[in-house]
Amino acid sequence: MKVVTEINVELIVFSLRTGQVLVLPSETSYGLSCDATNQAAVEKIFKIKGRESGKAVLVLADSIAMAKKYLKWGKVINRIADKYWSGNSRMPLTVVGEHKKRFFAKRLAASVISKENTLAVRVTHHSLLKEICHQLGHPIVSTSANLAGATPLYDPKKIIRQFFGRNIEPGAIVDAGILPFAKPSTIVSVVGNKSTVLRQGELKVV
Repeated sequence: MKVVTEINVELIVFSLRTGQVLVLPSETSYGLSCDATNQAAVEKIFKIKGRESGKAVLVLADSIAMAKKYLKWGKVINRIADKYWSGNSRMPLTVVGEHKKRFFAKRLAASVISKENTLAVRVTHHSLLKEICHQLGHPIVSTSANLAGATPLYDPKKIIRQFFGRNIEPGAIVDAGILPFAKPSTIVSVVGNKSTVLRQGELKVV
């Protein structure tokens, strides 16, 4: 696995476009990322993590406008988006909503959509991830860069050791140093006009 210490957004975007899986820093911990429209790349993430097939992974969008292309939008999700995905809120929030297909939006890989036709989306406030999504033009996958069942990792050296000697590993890690500890994002399910907190993180949703 290649270690990159100088951030080059154009090169990162090119790597994602060509199907690579990268380890990137995020608002919470380091995450495994790929182009969310590339089925082969998403499947590679599952193999790298040893993640159970059929267990969908979340995607990051650069804006509410991008999220709207892939989620069915209603009053409840609109209220949550306005309150927590815009303005001064900077704590991570993931919304699990009903997936919709739009003819003008590039189709997402099947593995990021659940069997119930729901999609987990987070509008990222992380400057690097936001710019990557913006330049790519559609969402990227982001799932914690640890093996399935293990705890999230904040130290790039531990991530490198974790994947050393394995048959399959990420193409590169963008080393941003040791990240401060942060809880995983709060996850809220929004189906129709009902919202339910599935996981409580730092952000308290009201």
